[in-house]
Amino acid sequence: MTATQNLHFMAEANTAGGYKNRWESSLQGIDRVFIIQSKLQQDVSLLLHQIALQAAPQAAWYVHNPLQSDLLSGIVIPELKLAVIQEAAASQLSLPDKKIIKVNMESAIKPGLLAQQQARLDQLQEQIAAAKQAAYSGFADALLIHDDWERLYLPHIDFDKTNKLTEQYIQLLLGEQQPSENQSRIDDRFLGTATAKGAVDYVSQLTDDLQRYHLKGRPGSGKSTILRKLAAAAIDRGYDIEVYHCGLDPKSIDMVIIRELGFAIFDSTAPHEYKPLQEEVIIDLYELTISPNTDENIAEQAEPVSSRYAALMKTAIAQLTRASSLQDDFDAIYKQCCDYSTFNKVSLDLLQDIHQIKQASL
Repeated sequence: MTATQNLHFMAEANTAGGYKNRWESSLQGIDRVFIIQSKLQQDVSLLLHQIALQAAPQAAWYVHNPLQSDLLSGIVIPELKLAVIQEAAASQLSLPDKKIIKVNMESAIKPGLLAQQQARLDQLQEQIAAAKQAAYSGFADALLIHDDWERLYLPHIDFDKTNKLTEQYIQLLLGEQQPSENQSRIDDRFLGTATAKGAVDYVSQLTDDLQRYHLKGRPGSGKSTILRKLAAAAIDRGYDIEVYHCGLDPKSIDMVIIRELGFAIFDSTAPHEYKPLQEEVIIDLYELTISPNTDENIAEQAEPVSSRYAALMKTAIAQLTRASSLQDDFDAIYKQCCDYSTFNKVSLDLLQDIHQIKQASL
């Protein structure tokens, strides 16, 4: 397994179903996983950037934190068959086929100082968990409202046209390739997620060198279904595929990439709406499969639903913003308990270990 370009994406998300973790699929073909045991998220994120820049022979996958997206949860270096992951992101993973190397950064924490701050740190952790849970509950309520929004459009959708359009694009994008016994590699990730700064995604970076197909439409118009059928057809033909799930409803698919064929097709509606370049393709389901003037005909019913949805999402994201602020407070106190001479020594040892792996691979 090799990579020729840096990729940025999320393997975790804050969803209507709570916190979801899809790290394991991005660890296919990885032999070693370094797990950094530390609560210093900001400092460890800087270390992860340093490792990626110094150790990756060609490219690295930068996997971003779902709450504070400017931080990293981990990196994957496919060419070296290794990953480095923060302990919080790795805690739910089952990795029986990997060599696990735990990096004890907690050895840099001064026990006496930690004991003095422990009560406040415990309180902050409880408050962070409560804020996140409030956000998840808000997202769940918003998803129910979104379902109501979808039901307004369902009677106006011509699903025969949708099915024909789906088959047309399967044929166009996958060509005459017949079903294959080749085992597809399927990378399950998130298109983005709601973060402390609002909705964040990495569509532009992930699709930078690909032909892009923009799926546009209204709630319930079949965008995810089209992507699901395309993904199934690609897997049936043995193609390696990247499947990016919705950060609100993880059961829904928002993007499919097949790099071997040079294309990405994705839901290009809010909150991840992109203006197509001239050479890119727009597939507008509202124009192609929905009765004319539907927006106008259901406007009176749709307006309170869309407003309620927007209000619930805004309130839920505010809870993530609160969780992020509390996390910053936690990090600031934890930093005061850290002996950075020890932290830097452990960091240097890790960098040297990975450098040796790099040298052995040359």
